Amino acid sequence: LGTGLTIAILLATTLAVLAFTRDFALLFTDDDEIVNLFIDSRLPMCLTLFFMNLAVFLEGIPVALGRTKTVFYAGVLGSWAGQVPLSYLAIRYWKHNLIGLYYGVAGGYVLLTVLLSLVIITTDFHAVIEEAQRRSEVNDEVDNTGL
Repeated sequence: LGTGLTIAILLATTLAVLAFTRDFALLFTDDDEIVNLFIDSRLPMCLTLFFMNLAVFLEGIPVALGRTKTVFYAGVLGSWAGQVPLSYLAIRYWKHNLIGLYYGVAGGYVLLTVLLSLVIITTDFHAVIEEAQRRSEVNDEVDNTGL
């Protein structure tokens, strides 16, 4: 339910930015040249926003399970094996502008989303629950007489 609701909200906000790009751009500037850059790059910008925020949501699941190191490594891979090389290649060999940059960044976030999804899907939740129960058990030798 939470994941579905998150994706629904992300879709709604992304579609709003896509539909009203000019209005959102005017929040930041009234320079027509910059507003037109926003408008021209709206699709890759919206894809970047969608997958970036989905990745932030997905990161919370392994973090809550105590797998912070896994989230760290997924983030490093998403950035250095995804965003950086894809942005460089897109700008260097395809479009030397914001469109190329945003598509490269979006590609890195897609990679991060896939990595985090694989981490979540392959998690043995029964083992996680058992480990949490073991950690939360009170030792019988603890003095419970108070302070």
